[in-house]
Amino acid sequence: METPGWKPRLRWGTPLPGLLPPGAAARGEQQPFSLVAPFLRLALAISLTAGFGLGAALAIAMVRGAALGAWWTTLVQVHGRAQLVGFVGLFILAIGLHFLPRLRGSPLASPRIARSGLLALGAGIVLQVVTQPLLTMAWQTVKGPLWVALALGGLLELTGCTLIVVALGRTLHRGPPLAWRGGLSSILPFLGFGFTALWLALLASAALSLQAAWTGVAAFPATADGALTDGLLFGFAVPIAAAVSARLLPIYFGVELVAPAPLLALFGLFSTGAVLRVAADVGNQGTVFAVGNALLGIACCAFPLLSGVPFGARRTIRRADPPAMVRAFRYPNLLVRSAYAWLLVAGVLLLSDGLSRLTGSPLQWSGDALRHTVTAGYLTLLILGMGARLLPGFARQRPRPLERLLVVAVAGNLAAIFRVLPPLAASVGVAGPPADIAFGLAGPCALLAVGLFAQTMWPLLTGRR
Repeated sequence: METPGWKPRLRWGTPLPGLLPPGAAARGEQQPFSLVAPFLRLALAISLTAGFGLGAALAIAMVRGAALGAWWTTLVQVHGRAQLVGFVGLFILAIGLHFLPRLRGSPLASPRIARSGLLALGAGIVLQVVTQPLLTMAWQTVKGPLWVALALGGLLELTGCTLIVVALGRTLHRGPPLAWRGGLSSILPFLGFGFTALWLALLASAALSLQAAWTGVAAFPATADGALTDGLLFGFAVPIAAAVSARLLPIYFGVELVAPAPLLALFGLFSTGAVLRVAADVGNQGTVFAVGNALLGIACCAFPLLSGVPFGARRTIRRADPPAMVRAFRYPNLLVRSAYAWLLVAGVLLLSDGLSRLTGSPLQWSGDALRHTVTAGYLTLLILGMGARLLPGFARQRPRPLERLLVVAVAGNLAAIFRVLPPLAASVGVAGPPADIAFGLAGPCALLAVGLFAQTMWPLLTGRR
């Protein structure tokens, strides 16, 4: 039984005429990567400026005792959304537009719609991260156009996300029956939940941008911004990262794929925990927040252990990689293993925090530390490691030994340690100059890690050999 619009393959990896768009074979199927490469460059640029760059400046300002006014709240919110939407979001969406059609066994259904969506999303992110800080310091005479630009940025983000989801949805409706694509069907719940959470979060962001333009207050309400951040982090970024890594990384590390039943159980924990946490942010419900943290903690602990990627030995029988490949992937693998270790740390912290709140224990971890354990530790290192492994293949270039990625791994882990330990120490009443110094060093370490990664990957992203 055939699905309309799909034709069977002669052999694995060799599509019949008509499966790919005209001229795709002659172009070496590089058109999808040329579509997303500019947005990967934009994601790295945002991370180095409004993301890690702004975060480093804010950390140094806090350590030096700068007066914290309205500008502080606005810049903190801009930094968070720049990281989650501009860096993590753009990176995940761009890689997804290149990877998911191949996992589906069908070319991207609507490249023009996808390109338009990425353009709208990128433009919206840039407008938001530029205009919101300016509104706290601009003269009254120029604030009118800035308010319009802020509202337009929120609407463009929502429009871009909608177009990308439409392109991915149309692609998922094409190709062979899903029953034949076990690797995809097992992670579909994660993808559906994650992209829905992203769309709802950007809908809320657009509404908050319009509200800010109407009321003349640049900073979003704290409760709404917290729910928006948690929706983007635990509803979108973590489930999508878990889904993609559950499908790809066991292949790269030579371990068995996670079985569908445990994956479905993990999805239940991730999705329920994320919904409860966001609901608690909105309704200020302490018990709901505690249960959400506990469920997320169990999921974050279970996923690295079930996957076997960071700790498990090879279990599949396959031809050994050539020595050149082993050397080329040594440091990307180190980044991925570090990311999984940080996910395990995040799980322990989330679970212990949830149990402490449920039992009335005074030991409760800082929310800032919990979020940055996931963002600075897990997501950032996972993106750097997977990017180093995936992008050479996407660009149709042979992997090369990348010794500088060792520096990326060391600097990235130090950045996460320096960013997470001071607020964790403050949660138990430990503070002082060493914690302040470590907090101030987190930003420069993160900039070094992402900057070196960008310099290393730039030839691949610009088509240079």
